[in-house]
Parts: sequence; structure tokens; C-alpha cells
Amino acid sequence: MVFAIGLTVLIAFGALSIEVGNILVVQNELQNAADAAALAGAEYLYPASSSGIPGWSSASSYASKEVALNLANGVKLTAGTVQTGYWDLTGAIKGIQSTIGSILNPSPAVQVTVSLSAGNNGGPSI
Repeated sequence: MVFAIGLTVLIAFGALSIEVGNILVVQNELQNAADAAALAGAEYLYPASSSGIPGWSSASSYASKEVALNLANGVKLTAGTVQTGYWDLTGAIKGIQSTIGSILNPSPAVQVTVSLSAGNNGGPSI
């Protein structure tokens, strides 16, 4: 009897450790996809013929396309949230801002968020 209970507990912990490992791998794949997309979009903020205005639409478009070139949990990603704007390099203002406003040291930036949710990017269907 003790052996059966012990074996059940051991198998449960083994399954849990495998599942936690898989969650961490998928989380890392999503982070890599978001980073790659943000870098791809950032390349187009200042095109060669720039007049000093960042290429917001080009950066957003290329970042969105880059998301679809990645996999997470063995499934091709289809969507991510792309946001363009200004980032405060001093860290005084958190997050991306749509206007320079009161940002002390602004820098054009691309922020990409990729996640799994119900019916999105291969997430669980409910």
C-alpha cells in the first residue's frame, strides 16, 4: 500500500517537473520571438533617406512580419502586439510613450509583445 502511494506521488512529481520545464521553454521561445521582432522593426525606424522623422509604419510592419517567422511550443506564431513610440533612456518614465512630452532623453523604439492565449498563437482552445 505504501509503495503504491509513494509510486503515485513520484510519478506526479515527475509529470509536474516535465510540465514546468515545458512552460519555461515556451516562455523563452515567446521572449525570443518578441525580441527578434522588435529588433527587426527597430532597423526601419531610420531609413537611409530619413528626414529625421522615424519610420513608424515601416518599423511596425516589419516587426509584425517577423513574429510570423517564429515558433513557440512547436506552433507557428501568427500574431503579436507591436507598439512604436519613444522610450525614456533615463528610466524616469516607464514604458513606451506615443509623444516625447516630458521625456528627458527620448529614443524612438519598437515594443513587441507575443503571448499564447485561447485561440491565439496555438494557445489552448476553450
